[in-house]
Amino acid sequence: MIVAAHAHAFIVAEACAKAKRAAIGYHPSLLPRHRGIAAVEWTIRCRNPIAGGSIYYLTNGLHGGPIAAQDWCFVYPEDDANSLWRRALGPMGLRLLMQAVDFIDAHGYAEAREQDPKAVTQAPALKKAAE
Repeated sequence: MIVAAHAHAFIVAEACAKAKRAAIGYHPSLLPRHRGIAAVEWTIRCRNPIAGGSIYYLTNGLHGGPIAAQDWCFVYPEDDANSLWRRALGPMGLRLLMQAVDFIDAHGYAEAREQDPKAVTQAPALKKAAE
């Protein structure tokens, strides 16, 4: 099994094909929203009142594989990207990954729900402000 967590690099299809059980990843957004490197930052920038995390099957597309599991949390008015990650999205990712790995280990598969192409948004890297 291949397990990636908030990875910013592609795992090539040849590697994923060698995984006997699955090749899954965690992304700190409610996919298909905020695909990309700065999902948590874009969640804050877009003033989303709800955030979440997704376990998805790794594919050649950026965070575009079928969804195996998701969960959500509120974004508090005082949250910034760091506090949202530490308070909710990081622990959520660990919990979701452990649940998915345990389920796949026990059953040999996990849910695979296609992402809605009409709901896709991108979360490209943000430029740092000049000092």
